[in-house]
Amino acid sequence: MNKKSVVLLLILSLLTLSGCSNSNIDNSDNNIEIKGLTLKISLISVAFDVYRANFKNTAVFNEELYKNSGEYGLQYYEWLKNTYSTMDSNMKKRLIRIFDNYGDWSYINETISLDDSCSVEQIISKLNSQSNLVLSETLKEDIKVFFNYFYKEYLKDFMQENNLKIEQYIKEMNSYLANKNTDIFKFMEAHSGVKFKQDYKAVFYYDLPPIGAMGFEYDNYKISTIQPGTNKDNLLSSPFHEYSHELFATFTRNSKFTKLAYQLRKNKDLSDGYEKIGKDSYDWTGWCEENLVEGFAKYLEHKYYDNKRDYTTYVYDLKFCNYLIENNFNPKDTSLKDISIEFYKHILNENL
Repeated sequence: MNKKSVVLLLILSLLTLSGCSNSNIDNSDNNIEIKGLTLKISLISVAFDVYRANFKNTAVFNEELYKNSGEYGLQYYEWLKNTYSTMDSNMKKRLIRIFDNYGDWSYINETISLDDSCSVEQIISKLNSQSNLVLSETLKEDIKVFFNYFYKEYLKDFMQENNLKIEQYIKEMNSYLANKNTDIFKFMEAHSGVKFKQDYKAVFYYDLPPIGAMGFEYDNYKISTIQPGTNKDNLLSSPFHEYSHELFATFTRNSKFTKLAYQLRKNKDLSDGYEKIGKDSYDWTGWCEENLVEGFAKYLEHKYYDNKRDYTTYVYDLKFCNYLIENNFNPKDTSLKDISIEFYKHILNENL
């Protein structure tokens, strides 16, 4: 989340056109830094949305799904469809090859350490010559040609159209945080009973996709993307999810949990969900973790905002959230690991 005043809005709009916007908010009373649109994220995340809404997973990422994100969500979906339909056929093939090899997270994880004002050329250079990705010469050429084309023909104007509205959100969030003493990590540690590995600085980046978010880290920065309409009433929602992965990773790969995950394969609802939306992003154990992470994020929202979510994102996330609430989860009495395993055993017993 990010950005500033009338004069700065004009300057930042020009920055967005030439590369990536870069705006830092330094509030001494909290450990959250909010930033705006940057090509090192949006160039890849939006291209990936074009890919999955038009080719990879059209049954899930359809008009009905994007409608749930309101007017912007529908406009965004229509833009995805129109972009793909008017794209050169050779560029469509390049797009498909790029994301058939790696998802958006894998690419952005390589570019996230770039400067916020990076250019398309710098992103391409990072991916093709300085990253840990194993790329064929053909794929490197695809990345070079497609991302230049996609930015110039489509994304440049789309970022400009949406940037001023996001700038306004950032201004509002800046004022909101200035009056808060928000340490998201201490809050999460207190309600999970699990410590983070290090003393992080929280960074939130506004991105253009209205659905989904991603988490990254480098140095002592723990990063989360947030949706374009994020405001003070849901500012921490996506970061709660993205940051919770580290807490659950303390036990989801140990033998006790992986054995339980193996047993969960016979759960039809969880298996169907995996086939429908999970398998492109997670292995099976990761999918079991993802349901818990999202449920815990909803639980943290309930604790922080004093609200209760009534929709499910995956399969068992809402049930896990309610399980934590109904059982008065207190990490001083029961560990996050134990109540997570207890929950999944409960699910298994329900389906016997």
